[in-house]
Amino acid sequence: MAGPNGESDDNPGTVLESVSDIVRTLTEKGLIKASPSGGSASSARPAPSDARSEPQSIRGNIPANQAAPLPGQLYRPIVRPPTPVLTVLDDGLIDRGQEIRLRGDSFIIGRTDGDLILSHDSAISGRHAKITRIASNGRFKWHLEDLGSANGTFVLVRSVVLLPDMVVMLGGRQFRLEEPGLTSGAPAAESDGTRLVNASEVMSAVLPALVEANSAPGRLRFEIRGVEVVIGNSPNGVDISLDDPLVSPRHAVLKRQANGQWKLECEKTPNGVWVRVPSVRLVSPCAFQCGEQRFRFEIT
Repeated sequence: MAGPNGESDDNPGTVLESVSDIVRTLTEKGLIKASPSGGSASSARPAPSDARSEPQSIRGNIPANQAAPLPGQLYRPIVRPPTPVLTVLDDGLIDRGQEIRLRGDSFIIGRTDGDLILSHDSAISGRHAKITRIASNGRFKWHLEDLGSANGTFVLVRSVVLLPDMVVMLGGRQFRLEEPGLTSGAPAAESDGTRLVNASEVMSAVLPALVEANSAPGRLRFEIRGVEVVIGNSPNGVDISLDDPLVSPRHAVLKRQANGQWKLECEKTPNGVWVRVPSVRLVSPCAFQCGEQRFRFEIT
């Protein structure tokens, strides 16, 4: 126990420091910001050494050229793995929700089984996805793996090269790129094996197309007639117009690369472009979706 002045009863002469005193000192020096309630101060989470972002510190949001010199770095473990934070995002938000700290080797998300059970989301499979921590040469990596779910696991991307059978989500719809080969027409009446070719069908077969990834009779299909195609929710200024409130006026651009592949690049949009993946290495920070639930993954 500690006495009224912080002195330890078990260790006479030892005075315990209060965390609130440290926070108060850092706040007075302008190194962290006080909370709006006037209680404990808050600061930006420092980025890990291998994060692909500008270094952050306990200065919070104060520009480096205005903040006082740091008295030293805050303690961080160097032997045990960092502790990622998985945020189960609140509906309609991208930065707030239930925070779960991942301290084990694996973490399973599911509707009926796992470490996180989301029983109210019928689009999530019983065991939907797993996050695994992997040690490699003294460092740690985290991988997200889909566990054969019915509706797939999607990750938010800045850009992606569209491969065969890859599914992308734009707003509330899912699409895949089709590049069919030239198909032959119906057999002619002549007996010499000559086949009649419908010119419009040939052109449609030659052109690549962005096709809605389902088997519904009225599924959308957009032929791609240029090397750069703009996708958005607008009657003007786009090549593919999607009537979807979750799609921005200028949402994404599809570009033909020099090697013939198609690359989809996301524009600045609140809902972004999502890609269905069997597995992927997680970077910090990033976002993924299982069923209708979105998550944020960040290594603190």
